[in-house]
Amino acid sequence: MMGGVLEIRREDILKMDIPPPPFLSRPEDLWTEEEKKISDEYEKKIKELNEGKEEYRQFLRNEWNKIAASIKETTQKFDEIVLKLSEKKLKTDMVIYQEELKILNFIYTLLLDEELDTREAGLHKFLTKKKKEKVKSFLSHLQSLELGFIKQFAEIPGDLLEELLQLYKQRPETPKKETLLDTANPYVKESAEDYQDALALLMKAMDELDSPEHMPSGLNRSMWKRFCLARRNKMKSEELVKWKVLALGEMKACHRRRVEENEKMKSELENTFQELTRLKEEKMKLQQNVTVQFLLKQGQVELESTRIPEYSDAVLIDRSVVEELNCSLAAQGEKKINAMVEYKDFSKGIIQLEWEHKKMKMQIQDLKEKARDIVILPISKNCQMGRLEIEPWGQILQFNPNIRRKFKTYALLNLHLYCCSTKCLF
Repeated sequence: MMGGVLEIRREDILKMDIPPPPFLSRPEDLWTEEEKKISDEYEKKIKELNEGKEEYRQFLRNEWNKIAASIKETTQKFDEIVLKLSEKKLKTDMVIYQEELKILNFIYTLLLDEELDTREAGLHKFLTKKKKEKVKSFLSHLQSLELGFIKQFAEIPGDLLEELLQLYKQRPETPKKETLLDTANPYVKESAEDYQDALALLMKAMDELDSPEHMPSGLNRSMWKRFCLARRNKMKSEELVKWKVLALGEMKACHRRRVEENEKMKSELENTFQELTRLKEEKMKLQQNVTVQFLLKQGQVELESTRIPEYSDAVLIDRSVVEELNCSLAAQGEKKINAMVEYKDFSKGIIQLEWEHKKMKMQIQDLKEKARDIVILPISKNCQMGRLEIEPWGQILQFNPNIRRKFKTYALLNLHLYCCSTKCLF
């Protein structure tokens, strides 16, 4: 009857629809009196429903106008706040872009320095590679000299060749010269002069080994001169390889030292930037966190806040006044809540009574329909004239359960009609 709900919301009136009676499709000439009454009631209900819908539509229009005005006012205030924030953001972005430009300049300088270091490291690597290739070529040349020596003196007997090989590998004692690998520049011109001096000392020491008293017995003088010349060539090649290895070591040491200096400089620059950033932040904090002294009356306190509020239009009020206002607001709020609860309960009671009233009206309509069915029940003339005797009538009721049920319904109908009329009067 109520769509399965106990409480009808006001907005449900727009969804309500009264089904038309089935006899509306027939012409009005064929309608009975009862159908005409039902048609009048249907038109009356339709009119009331349309009036209710129109009232609710008007109510919604008024609410919509109020909400639109509130939204417009809120939008204007919001636009003003956005305008102020936009100006502040513009100034802030300007400062941020200036600082970013400084940072980009610093980064460009660092990248340029890093690129130069990379080029220098690449050149060092290229030179080291070339030095290694030269050392390898000289080592292969030494091996070829030794093989050439064996081929050159192949006609000499084996024991004599073995003795010549030992003399060939023998080295004179020369004074050793200290070399500094950690020099500032390994590509100095003094390295060539040092090599010539060392080679001269070696050749001077070789003069003693080339003397005839070191010549093996059984070897002629021309063969000994050839042997001394081959040994001198091998000594020169070994000395050149030694100095190339020393130059390679000096280059590696210089490269390692430059890499360490570069890393040290990078760490110092990074620490300097961090310290500069920290100093800027500290300076900004000191500029913003300014201590201001206020002379407060007794009872007034200063509240700490995470944000900086706007105090341009602030007014200092006594604490007792604020406490009284808070108590008054709390009492009024409690009264409002109680009134709202009472209104809600009263509204629910009204809706419940309306629902019961509609239920009773529908029950009355149902009972009227049952009474109409009883009225049109076919009964013989003897029954209508009251000529039935008691015994035959009892037999009819006994053997005709349909008639017996109709009479019981008729008795209950009279009782319900009496009760409903009594409730409606009260």
